[in-house]
Formats: sequence, C-alpha cells, structure tokens
Amino acid sequence: MKLVSHDNVLLFPVKVHKFSIENFDQQKFVKFATRLQYICQSQLRTGTGWQSPSDIHDVNKYFKEKEDIDCMTELLKIISWGFPEIEKYYKFKKLNLDLEARIISLWVNINYPGAHNKMHNHGTAGFAGTLYIQKDEDQGEIVFEDVRRESKLWVVPKTKTFDVPTDSQWISENIFGYQEIETKTGDIILLPSWLDHMVGINKTQDPRISVSFNFNWYEK
Repeated sequence: MKLVSHDNVLLFPVKVHKFSIENFDQQKFVKFATRLQYICQSQLRTGTGWQSPSDIHDVNKYFKEKEDIDCMTELLKIISWGFPEIEKYYKFKKLNLDLEARIISLWVNINYPGAHNKMHNHGTAGFAGTLYIQKDEDQGEIVFEDVRRESKLWVVPKTKTFDVPTDSQWISENIFGYQEIETKTGDIILLPSWLDHMVGINKTQDPRISVSFNFNWYEK
C-alpha cells in the first residue's frame, strides 16, 4: 500500500466583493456629505466621528433641495451596481422566485482625524456594504476578524512548557488573525452582514467619508 493522492479542501470560505468606480465624482459627494451634517443630527455609532441616521435613503423624509435629492438618488444607483454579482454568486435564480434587491438601511460616516470604528457587524440584515466617498492612504482600512474564533485556543504542537507571550503570538500571527482590505475613493465593498469588522484610526488631517448600507433580496 502507498499514499497516492493528496487534496487540500477549503472549508467555509467567506467572500467579500470589491468594486471600483471609474470617473467617480468625489467632490460632488463630499459636498453632499458636508451639507448632510446640517440637515440631520448625528446618531450613536460604533466608534467616533459623525454618523447620519440610518434611513437617509428615504429621500422624501430628509431632503427638499433638488441638489440633495439628485445626490442621494445617484448614490442609491451607484451602490446597487454590484448587486447582480452577489445574486450570481449565490445562484438565486435557481430558487425560481421572483426576487428583487432592496436597501434596508443606509447612512453616511464621517471619520475626522483620530476617529475610528470598533469591531462590530450588521447582524442578520443579509448583506452589508460601503461606498468610499473620500478614502486616502492612512485614513483607516477596514479590518475583518477571523471567523474561526476557537482557533485562538489551538496549541500545536503541545509542548512541555507553553510560553504564553511567545506561543500565543505565533498562533495569532499564523493561525488566527485579522485581514484588512485596502480601499480608495470610489471603491465599493459588499459582504455578509454577520462578518465582524472594524475601521482603523484616521491618521490624516482630512475626513474619511463613506456610505454604509444593508440590503437583501425579497420576493416582489
């Protein structure tokens, strides 16, 4: 007898979709985000900085000026561009249902110098996403926590003397850890809403501005 085959089987992969927009009109949406701070009050959030209410996609509720209505309408169109790729990946058409994607909630984040977002997720919404209106280097990347949390307790090989500082650091760096995705102005990321993530500190003197949202598919 002899060993004749060896396969590596990847279990439970988590897919985050990233898109880039060509000719993104950054200045128009930065001005819109700035005006938004005077239109509505900041809400409680998962970090520091400013965050709009989570229902500003309700155009009639918040906006009266045509310029603001047009900006929000265009933002809603832009963030939906990646939805067909999600639908394709999860093969929703095989369900033989008449489905449509709907945005459940949407809000604007402005992280001023020194601001950040602590680890959190978007619960059972379905899917979450972020459009980066103003995102430069050193303004804080989005960082994801490893979903294999129990791997933090894994000690291999078992040694007679377990050096906690040394061995636990090796586990953290090589087995369990964090992954970040580099983003820039005009990028969109879409992810499962249950995936834990945080945003690093804005180390620049300019605000980091993004639009976050939750969405899912529903029967028409």
